[in-house]
Amino acid sequence: QSLRLAQYQQMQALVLGPAPAPVVKVNNRYRYRLTLSCNNSRPMRQLLSHLLCMFAKDGRNKGVGVFVDVNPYH
Repeated sequence: QSLRLAQYQQMQALVLGPAPAPVVKVNNRYRYRLTLSCNNSRPMRQLLSHLLCMFAKDGRNKGVGVFVDVNPYH
């Protein structure tokens, strides 16, 4: 599935971080947090899903775990 750039041009988001996670090291692995402040809309979720898939397919990211927590404070 390809993304059409035009459908995402009007979306706004504030990126905070990266910063060390509250628990910096678990099982001898360092953890970082990147916070994205934006509307929880379907297009934003589709964009994040696509970005996660592209990240996972990139061989340079081998051994790096990434996940999205929607509304982590609610």
